Amino acid sequence: MTSNNGLMTYKKIYLSFINKTISVLLFGLLLVVFLPCTYLVFTYWSEIPLFMKILWPMLLTVIFVGIIITPLNGMIITKQGTILFLPDFRIKKLNIKDLEKMVIIFHERENNKYTSQVKFIYSDGNVFVKDYSKQFRNMKHKKLAMLMYTIEKRKVDIICKKLLDLDVCVITILDKNRKTIYQK
Repeated sequence: MTSNNGLMTYKKIYLSFINKTISVLLFGLLLVVFLPCTYLVFTYWSEIPLFMKILWPMLLTVIFVGIIITPLNGMIITKQGTILFLPDFRIKKLNIKDLEKMVIIFHERENNKYTSQVKFIYSDGNVFVKDYSKQFRNMKHKKLAMLMYTIEKRKVDIICKKLLDLDVCVITILDKNRKTIYQK
């Protein structure tokens, strides 16, 4: 971050709070299973029930959109101080000057993996929160979802280094017992 006659310029930063590799691989595997089935569905189109004629194109659309959207999931901080945050199918665009604080909390899970929580606290008092651990918190069989929504310690360290210059950003790393390990 540098100041040039009152204008602040920032380093361009790209951050991701999920494990994109696993997510794209799982969507790709799903696509490999669905493509042969799609061939059969369209081959026997006249014989399948109306319910499947409606459901199948919707399922394929969700899979293709998921494959396209997953690599875009993350946060981009531009040189002008604009933040583009794409947590899921939403796009949040805001300016660093409009923020009072940006809080990022990493919670330690099993096997030295971390989930993240991102909070934008605006100057006017509004708060936006995206908690990635909610994706698997209430699931019975949550191992697969945890693979997608947890990141490694190495990636947490990279994110901390990239956001070190940003003075509106507060980063906290919590261990399994919810005790603070690191805070900036």
